[in-house]
Amino acid sequence: MILNIAAASFHASVGAISALRAYAINGRSARIPAGIITLSLVGTGIDIYKAFGIIRITVPSPVGCALLWANSSAVLQAFRTARRLNFKLPTTTLILRDGTIYFR
Repeated sequence: MILNIAAASFHASVGAISALRAYAINGRSARIPAGIITLSLVGTGIDIYKAFGIIRITVPSPVGCALLWANSSAVLQAFRTARRLNFKLPTTTLILRDGTIYFR
């Protein structure tokens, strides 16, 4: 939450500085700086929404462990079957089995 508020203030200050620079460069015409400040306020508004509007829910971790154990037992079973049939099965084929990659 604090990081989103800091990002919102950063976007607002960068937008204000950019709008002032555009105002000075364009001969004190307010059309382009108004567009710049409007676009920078979009990012500021998104950061404020993320800081106060999103609800965080904690999820228990044993679900991932159970899935990893089930997948690793299937890989081990495929390895044992290949060894029993004298079939050369590369490790990458085991890891990439079923289109999934397992990371540690």
